[in-house]
Amino acid sequence: MRKFFMALAVVIVTLAVAAPDIVSAADFKYSGLFRYRGSSSEDTDRDDRSTAHDSDQSHDSLWRPKFTATSLKGKIKAVAELNAGSNTSFNSTARPNVDFNKLSVDFAVPGTTLRYRFARSDWKDPTGEIIGGAGVYRQWGHGVYGKLTKTVSLNAWNSQLSEGDSTYTDDNDYYVALKWKAAPNITLTPWIGWQYNKGTGNERLNNLDPEDGTTVTGTNLPTAASSDRDIWYYALHLNAKFGIASIKATGVINSGEIDFSRGVNADGRSDLDVEGYAVLIRSWLNFGKLKVGFYGSWLPGDKDITSATGDFGTQPDNKLTRFTSMRNGNSTGSGCAINGPQLYTRRRYSTKVVGFTDNRCGNGDGGARGNGSHIYELLLKYKLTKALGLEGNVSFIRSAAARADIDTNADGVADTLFVSDKSIGTELDISAKYDIYKGLWARLTYAHLFAGDYGKSSTVGTRAFDDSWALYWELRHTF
Repeated sequence: MRKFFMALAVVIVTLAVAAPDIVSAADFKYSGLFRYRGSSSEDTDRDDRSTAHDSDQSHDSLWRPKFTATSLKGKIKAVAELNAGSNTSFNSTARPNVDFNKLSVDFAVPGTTLRYRFARSDWKDPTGEIIGGAGVYRQWGHGVYGKLTKTVSLNAWNSQLSEGDSTYTDDNDYYVALKWKAAPNITLTPWIGWQYNKGTGNERLNNLDPEDGTTVTGTNLPTAASSDRDIWYYALHLNAKFGIASIKATGVINSGEIDFSRGVNADGRSDLDVEGYAVLIRSWLNFGKLKVGFYGSWLPGDKDITSATGDFGTQPDNKLTRFTSMRNGNSTGSGCAINGPQLYTRRRYSTKVVGFTDNRCGNGDGGARGNGSHIYELLLKYKLTKALGLEGNVSFIRSAAARADIDTNADGVADTLFVSDKSIGTELDISAKYDIYKGLWARLTYAHLFAGDYGKSSTVGTRAFDDSWALYWELRHTF
């Protein structure tokens, strides 16, 4: 018995000495998702005479394993999420590339209620639509967040899009928000953002001297992503609930300059003034199994002619009134993705590309994607059974302005003209989701856009656009 108690004492002493190391050991968790999806679409180019976008079928797969390590009772949290995929043909022996999708280290700031993180992750505003969402703003950055008082929280971050150890290539986005719980059912979040991109220097329309027409070597042609930008964002987000009704609303004003010396304003006027806005309203009525939603999205257009089809920055009056988002945003490569109709914004039920000229941010490019947006939507969600749910929307889509005419030779006069119609069309989406098991579900979605006449050529005899449709399916396992 004495030997037993001596052995027990040794164990107790050993555990006491090793306790700090045992406590600091990380809790490890493995999770992730498998996704298999596909689509079939018709006339996504809005022309049933062409063959390029007719009867298009494709599918792809994705695997994202996620590893989470938590230390010191949550004081430190590290996440590494891989991305493997996608093999779209399924008839090749080639292995898909594997890379990091998300990486982050998040820890409590000693002596405060705040946490700090540096990460390649999704940096967002309160909506996840104006900034972030659907993976469109998955960048490297760092920031702090947490409670300042019982009713006020802070979220501040800096995302670095380019850091080439050279001043002229620096590209940063900054964001600061204060979330205030004004009442038990009302939360207000004012925020400020700043897009500061040094670009690649002053750029020109072409390699010709504007004074004598001689050829100038070493001239950079501008793109939407390479221009010098200094743009500020001022916003207020509301989240409120009253009985069966809930509403989320956001208003954003952006103001600044784009160094975009292109097209009809190429001769010496390099600064383009930016004055845009975005208003999003997302409201729901909850009747139990049935939920009814009313969505509105308003982003302004710009009536000025452009120097190329769908050119993003050229304005004869040296002013751009379309909304420009962070991450050097335009309609195709921005860090903005609104939750709108499936075909038109490619987000609500699936992010899969089907060939439709979508307008993910809603701001458009003045060309085929739209010239701003006015979107009015009625949404329904109904739970048929515990495992099966139906949802859908009817969306009335208008461009804020008619498609911009095109000046093809930079003489300030439009050469390619379009009709004044602003109707992009009416979209009907229907989606069914079935929970096979916990963590395993299947979704089937049909989207149909009844085409309007926005963007139609004004040439006599031009035929109207044709309707577009797409069928999406997805099987996803999360664990």
